[in-house]
Amino acid sequence: MTLTGVTREWLTPVRPYFEKLAAMAMSKNVTDEAFIEALEKSQTEMPELFDQLNVEALQTSMEDAIGTAMIAGSVERYEGQQVEAYDPNQKRAAKGEANGGQWIKEDGSSSDDADYEQMKEARDEAINDADKFLSNMMMEGRGELKTKDGGTIIITPSSKPDIIVQVTKLDKNDEPLWDRMAKDEDEFFDMLNDPALQDAALMTIRPDIAMADRAFGIEQAREDYLFDYNLRLRDVGPGTVPDGFVSASGRKVSYSRPLTRQEIYDFEIKPVGATPRKGK
Repeated sequence: MTLTGVTREWLTPVRPYFEKLAAMAMSKNVTDEAFIEALEKSQTEMPELFDQLNVEALQTSMEDAIGTAMIAGSVERYEGQQVEAYDPNQKRAAKGEANGGQWIKEDGSSSDDADYEQMKEARDEAINDADKFLSNMMMEGRGELKTKDGGTIIITPSSKPDIIVQVTKLDKNDEPLWDRMAKDEDEFFDMLNDPALQDAALMTIRPDIAMADRAFGIEQAREDYLFDYNLRLRDVGPGTVPDGFVSASGRKVSYSRPLTRQEIYDFEIKPVGATPRKGK
C-alpha cells in the first residue's frame, strides 16, 4: 500500500511551526543559545501539535489505498484461475501466444510465473531501498549518485542562507550539465520526487535492477537479462552463493533473475549490473 502525496497534506497544519525552526537553524542572526532554547521549548509543545494534524486527509488516502489493493487482489486471483492445467498430450504453445513457450504446471501456474514473482519482489525492494537512500542523502545535504550514462549527481549543502540543498549533475567527463537548488520545503520535496534523482539512487545501490528495466513489465515487452554480481570476500564455491546461478568465475556470478535484498545480505554480494541475453 502506498500513500504517496498524502504526507504534505497531512502535515500542512503544522508546517509553519517546523519552518520557523528550520529558518532559525539556517539564520546567521540567531545564536546557538537562542536556537537551543527554541528547540527545547518545541519538545514540550510537540504533543499538542498532534491535535492539529489533518487526520481526515490521512484516513481518506488509507481507505482509497486499501480499496485499490483489494480490487487488484481480486483481479489477480480471477486471472490466475483462467490458466488451464498441464496436459502431457498437448503440444507446447508457440512463443508469442498465450502461455507461449511455457509448460503449464498441474496447479495452474507456470514456472515463468514463479520466476517473475521473485523478480518483482527484488525490484520492489530495491526501489524502496533507493528511495530511503536518496531521502537520507537529501536530509543530510551531501552525497554522490551514479547515473546510467556514466555521469554523477552531487548533493551538497549550500553556503547561502536561503538555500536548503544544492544538486549538480556532471557528465562522465565531470563537466557540469545542470544545477538545481531547493529554497523551501516544496522545492525540497519536488527534488526528492524527481525521477532523475530516483533513477540515480537506484543505479547507485542496485545497478542490477536499474540496468535491466526492460526485464520488467508485460511479458510480450520483456527482455531476457543476466544479472551480474561480485562476491565481496571469497570466490564462488559450494554454499557461498544462492542456488541457481547461470555462470560463475572467481568472485563473479550471474543469475537469470535479480537477487533479493536478503540474498545479497546473507551471502555478502555486491550488485554490479545487468546485460541483455542475446538470442534468447
